[in-house]
Amino acid sequence: MRVLYGVTAPQTALAFLEGQLRCVAARGHEVALMCPDDPGVRDFCAKEGATFYPVPIERELAIATEMRAALAVRWAIRKHAPDALIVGTPKMSALALPIARLLRVPHRVYLVHGLRYEGATGGLATLLKILEVASVRLATDSVAVSPSVAAKLAQLPFSRQPRVLGWGSANGVNVQRFVPVDLNGRATARAELGLPASSKVALFVGRLTGDKGLSELLAIADSLDEDELLLVVGGEEPRSEGERQQIGCLVRHARVRSLGHRIDLPRIYAASELLVLPTRREGLPTVLIEAAASGLPVVSYRVTGCVDVVTNGLTGALIDFRSVGDFRDAVLRLLRDAPTARAMGRAGRQDVIARFDSRDVWRHWAEYLDSLPAGHAQ
Repeated sequence: MRVLYGVTAPQTALAFLEGQLRCVAARGHEVALMCPDDPGVRDFCAKEGATFYPVPIERELAIATEMRAALAVRWAIRKHAPDALIVGTPKMSALALPIARLLRVPHRVYLVHGLRYEGATGGLATLLKILEVASVRLATDSVAVSPSVAAKLAQLPFSRQPRVLGWGSANGVNVQRFVPVDLNGRATARAELGLPASSKVALFVGRLTGDKGLSELLAIADSLDEDELLLVVGGEEPRSEGERQQIGCLVRHARVRSLGHRIDLPRIYAASELLVLPTRREGLPTVLIEAAASGLPVVSYRVTGCVDVVTNGLTGALIDFRSVGDFRDAVLRLLRDAPTARAMGRAGRQDVIARFDSRDVWRHWAEYLDSLPAGHAQ
C-alpha cells in the first residue's frame, strides 16, 4: 500500500511521526511525507525511509499562499498516488482532504489531535465545529488520539464516530528515553540546569498562553515556600495584553525559574518532583505521558485528553476544571508529600509502559493500515 502523510509544520513531523514512518515502511508500505521544506525534515525522511514532497504551506491565511499550497498538495497526491492519505493538523487537513476526495484517493484518514472549538465561544466556536465535521465527512475514516476526543466529536451533529487505535496517542513515547532517576541523577540534572540542589521543584512544560493556565501557575508560585520552586519550560505565546502581563509576572516571580523552549526534556523531568498541567483542553497531552514515563506524578484538570492519561489518586490528581484553589492545593500536597509522590510516579510509569509505549502505538498504526481493504475511492 502507498501511504502519504501530511502535516502543516516540519516540527509536527519530528514530534509525532518519528519511528512510526519507519515501522510502517518495514511492513512493506511505500511511505511518503508532505510538509514545508526544511533540512531537518529531509534528513528525517531519509532516516525513516520515506519519500519527501515539499509543500509551501503557511499558518497565516493569504490567497496567494493558499493557492500555491493547494497546487503543491495536488501535485504531491498525484505524484505519490496514495492508497491512503493521513492528515491531522488543521491547515493541511483543510487543504488535502477535499483535494484527495476529488482525486479519488481510496482511504482518506483524518487524525483528530484535539478539538479546537473547546474553549472558544460564540461564532468562532460554531465555525470550528463546522470545520471539524467537514473534515470528518470528507474523510473515509477518522482516528482520534484519545477516547475522550472521539466521544466528544461523535456528539456533534452530522459527525461520525471516530475510532481509537489501542489506548490512543498519535505516536506514543519512548520509554527508554524518558526514565526515572535516583537522587544522584536528580542532583546532576539540577546542577546542569543551575537549580538549587535542595529545592522541591514543580514543573510546567508547555506554551505560555492563557489556554495552558497562567492564572493557576501564578497561584502556585505565590504559595510556594522558600525551599520550593516552579520550573517553567516553554515559549511565550500571549494572545492579549492581559496574557502578556501575566506571563511577565510569572517569569519574573521570585519562586519561578523560566528556561524558555528546551529540547532536553529528559533532563528537565529528571530535575523535578512533579508535573503540573492546568490546561483548558488537549487531545492527548504528550507532556503528561513523558512525565509519567519519567516517574513523576502529575496534576491536571479533568478535561478532554487529560482524563485519558491520569488516573486520579493513582498516577496523579485530576481537578475539576477552573477550581484554581483546588489545583494549587493538590500541587502543594504532592510537592510536600514525597512518599505519595514517588508511589504515584511508579504507578504512572507502569501505566505508560502498558498503554503508550511508542513501539506499541506504531504497531497499532501499522496493523490499522494493513487492515485497510483494497478498493475504489469513496
